[in-house]
Amino acid sequence: MTEIRQPSPRRGTNLPRMGDFNLTVILDAIRRSPAGLSRVELAQIVGLSPQTISNISRRLLDQDLIYEAGKEGTGPGKPRTMLRLKSSGMYAVGVHLDPAVTTFVVLDLVGAVVKHSRIKTPGGNHPGAVIDTIAAEIKLLIADSGVDPSKIAGLGIASPGPIDLEEGTVVDPRSCSAGTGCRSATPWPRPPGCPPSWTRT
Repeated sequence: MTEIRQPSPRRGTNLPRMGDFNLTVILDAIRRSPAGLSRVELAQIVGLSPQTISNISRRLLDQDLIYEAGKEGTGPGKPRTMLRLKSSGMYAVGVHLDPAVTTFVVLDLVGAVVKHSRIKTPGGNHPGAVIDTIAAEIKLLIADSGVDPSKIAGLGIASPGPIDLEEGTVVDPRSCSAGTGCRSATPWPRPPGCPPSWTRT
């Protein structure tokens, strides 16, 4: 059985004015440990001073992104307070734009799906119409999920590629059909049903 190894956690820096970066580093380290981490363990993993760990942990607690999950300790010394991600602390929206179906999800802070929906991908050559449809579905999805819109941290969109970032078009799709919004930019043969040029919708 092949072992899948995650990348090593990022290291923080004790340089001044790096608080936001260090906050992200600590949050990522806690995310990688579902059982939680103590402040002492965090200091060892990310290479920050205990005082910096304490200050940033307090910020994360105040922002409702982590919580204290009780104390643990089997050896000598004072039991350590474990820090874990608070799943309801923040959310994200994901959109998978496929030629046939577009899928939408609301994810909590630990990556669990809170709500999802699927709609038929609009056809035609009008990008604005597709964007409006996606925006409307996202609003409905968030409303149906019961999530406070102010807690939506961001939106991620996945689409077929490769993508021409300058023109916003899908270049040389290997499988597309009428109305899916692709274009052919090189002499490669087009799949059946694809006209000579497509503008991304």
